[in-house]
Amino acid sequence: MIESNNNNDILQLKKWFNKYIDAFEMEYPLCKENFILKKKHSHLVSKEMVTIARSIGLDSHEIDIAQTIGLLHDIGRFPQMAEYNTFNDHDSVDHGKLGVDVIRKHNLLHEMDDYARSIVETAVLLHNKASLPRLTDRRYNIFAELIRDADKLDIFRVDQDVYLFGDSTIDRFPKGLDVSEGVYEEIVNKKMVSNCNIKNQIDLVLFRIGWFFDINFASTLNMIIDRGYYARLRSMLPDTDKIRNLLKVVDNYIMIHAIRKHFTDITIFSDNVYSTDRRVYNR
Repeated sequence: MIESNNNNDILQLKKWFNKYIDAFEMEYPLCKENFILKKKHSHLVSKEMVTIARSIGLDSHEIDIAQTIGLLHDIGRFPQMAEYNTFNDHDSVDHGKLGVDVIRKHNLLHEMDDYARSIVETAVLLHNKASLPRLTDRRYNIFAELIRDADKLDIFRVDQDVYLFGDSTIDRFPKGLDVSEGVYEEIVNKKMVSNCNIKNQIDLVLFRIGWFFDINFASTLNMIIDRGYYARLRSMLPDTDKIRNLLKVVDNYIMIHAIRKHFTDITIFSDNVYSTDRRVYNR
């Protein structure tokens, strides 16, 4: 049995979280805008975690854990920005690992049992990794998959509001006439796009579309479509033979994974880990 913090504990955690960020905003006023951005992102990811968790049938205790992970997944971003003035892990520190350090330093999960605490810390640690390792305990995998989905889901919103469409990020790259060969090969093979292959603005848009191949739950993919994120990304691409081929690959993937793909072979949160009688998880 997983014992999580109750709703009052989560409210207290949110209050602590807001005060923690307020202190950074006061001490580092030049970084305030970045802190506000990550604060909003963290709260919204926490809400997305609840939505996705409910869609796959998690119970109230499990949803509490998911909500906690969502709130704390980027807790390492604040000391990262304060010390290094960047959110780029390559140029500073691994913010997932730093986040676990912050959680432990402030004893934020003291109301949870050891098992639930370990699940939260593992999800925070792994949420920003290039790929998710296959963990021995399937429970750990589910929560790690949840946070990676919820994080991406809100980053699609951030793209629209700030980075990709509302700021100059995309203008840092040349426009380009077509997709680069490396990006083309990755999308055709249903792989996420490597940063090193991004050569132009077309590649950058396809980089985000390539995230679809790392989405773990059908409900997440459906929300990406329903909110218009995919349509907006498509609208930014030129009409070329290569782009049409790639979009066919993506469209077919969506049809399979957002509508028809389910896994029913295990129910991970029942007393019998291999039971199939309680839930069906879309994936």
